[in-house]
Amino acid sequence: MNKPEAFIVVSRYRENLDWLPQLTDNYIVYNKGEEVPGIKQKMVPNFGANQYDMFSYIYENYDNLPNLIAFMQGDPYDHCLPDRFNSLIYNKEYTLLFGDRNYPDGNYFESNNNWYIASHCQTHNIGCKFSSFDQYAQYIFEDYIHENILVFPPGSQIMVEKERCLFYSKKFWKTLMDIFPTDLNINGGTEAHIIERSVKLIFDNKFKERI
Repeated sequence: MNKPEAFIVVSRYRENLDWLPQLTDNYIVYNKGEEVPGIKQKMVPNFGANQYDMFSYIYENYDNLPNLIAFMQGDPYDHCLPDRFNSLIYNKEYTLLFGDRNYPDGNYFESNNNWYIASHCQTHNIGCKFSSFDQYAQYIFEDYIHENILVFPPGSQIMVEKERCLFYSKKFWKTLMDIFPTDLNINGGTEAHIIERSVKLIFDNKFKERI
């Protein structure tokens, strides 16, 4: 069986990983749950959601990144139907790894109206560093212009070329990591939901980082 060209970075909590070694041996698991025998894994604290693991991998391997990286959750089929995932994972270029039963073609977007910020904070009785997506985007980009529509892969499952990561400095990725709350009780907090909506915007390399 042909292996995907991409190096696969999996963010796992309690998901079953039987699918992974059947797909490739070219991977690393950022494991927030119990250790899984027989897999290549890095044990990490359970905070920051899977977006933190993405940025951490880029930061830690900045000078030696694979040419193509696929970031995904422990259950990649949660947001990407199996047939679609098993097709997209063999792509050799920038790809959103998404397409569920409601949006099988992979097109997913929201209006930039910040409803999710207040809703998530209220539901979980937590605060947030940012009151709007634009405030967050202006924090990380120096030339950000308001986006009316936010296109993004739910779960932040995405395949990116090394060059898209190196478009930004190593410091940029650390800045993103430092946004997440470290409270284990709230995982990534509302900040993770805001950042999830910016993943495509980040890897599109559309704006310059704020230095």
